[in-house]
Amino acid sequence: MIIVPIIVAYSIIGHGVYGPFLKEYSTFYDSFQSVLKFIIGDCKLLEMIDINPLWTFIFVISLSMLIIYLIISSFSAILIDAYDTIIISQGFPDDEDDIKWTVKVAILWMLDIIPNKYLLKINLDKNSKK
Repeated sequence: MIIVPIIVAYSIIGHGVYGPFLKEYSTFYDSFQSVLKFIIGDCKLLEMIDINPLWTFIFVISLSMLIIYLIISSFSAILIDAYDTIIISQGFPDDEDDIKWTVKVAILWMLDIIPNKYLLKINLDKNSKK
């Protein structure tokens, strides 16, 4: 919900600056699609620079920074929320119950998707941590 007003604002700016010159920005709907394409990396940047280099610089840098900032912020918020949920439900790890990471435990952790009967054939067992 935070990103939609930004995309709409940049669509209006793109329509106002590049609308008379580029077909991709001629209507608001086309401008909205062009901004979405710009976010995923599909844009006609050279044509935009030919029309107005200053506005293109401001448009590209500010939109890129806002999108990157919002995506990183959203990811970190999800990560912090997940960490809080885990700590609340599981508690902090105690020194007594702390599992020591050996090479075997790390391999078992990486091979967790493999059923135990196949791990037993290569002398690895999920149930034994040492």
